[in-house]
Amino acid sequence: MSIYIYSSFYYFKIDSKWYLMRYYKMSKALGIEIEKHYPAKEDQDIRMVELLDMSPKYFIPPNERDTQLIREMEYESTEYEEENWGLIDVGYSAGWWYLEVYMPFGDVIKIKRFASFRNPDLQLYKIPDAYNGRQDVLFIVQEPNPIHSFQRAGMYVIRPKDPEQPQRRYSLIAYKKDKEGYKLIDKEQSIESDEYKAWVKKQKK
Repeated sequence: MSIYIYSSFYYFKIDSKWYLMRYYKMSKALGIEIEKHYPAKEDQDIRMVELLDMSPKYFIPPNERDTQLIREMEYESTEYEEENWGLIDVGYSAGWWYLEVYMPFGDVIKIKRFASFRNPDLQLYKIPDAYNGRQDVLFIVQEPNPIHSFQRAGMYVIRPKDPEQPQRRYSLIAYKKDKEGYKLIDKEQSIESDEYKAWVKKQKK
């Protein structure tokens, strides 16, 4: 069995498959000191790349967020509780987030997510070009919360159907703002790349 340690995570390789568990959870489950009983012994050159979460900061007003990748369209509260904390009443809401994800080709992906009113509890990741990633492949990670019974957690991958599809549609992108002040791609002013035009022409044959 191979073992690789990264930060507070333990990676166990069993029968050619890697399994991940946090240090404290495994220590508690086995009732032993993990580092003492299972020291790192993986001799492979494992590439560990910390990806940047591309989700906007949801604690700032919606019209001040970066909406080039994802935008909150609506929040519908379905659960609400209020508690009295002496001088003030404190309320908590949970409900459905309706989000739109904007891909490089101009495609719009609609997401419906049940979460707290503070944050939809999801992260967006792209593999950097330096590590053979594509701009049109997006990983969506949805964090679970046991108090929200309607949640469906997990990781979802958005990718093009055609592997020969160019990663980008435009060689030069121009932006405009809609009537609500959100920044969007101006398709009329943006310039399509020669690679994209050739691919579209090929699709029509």
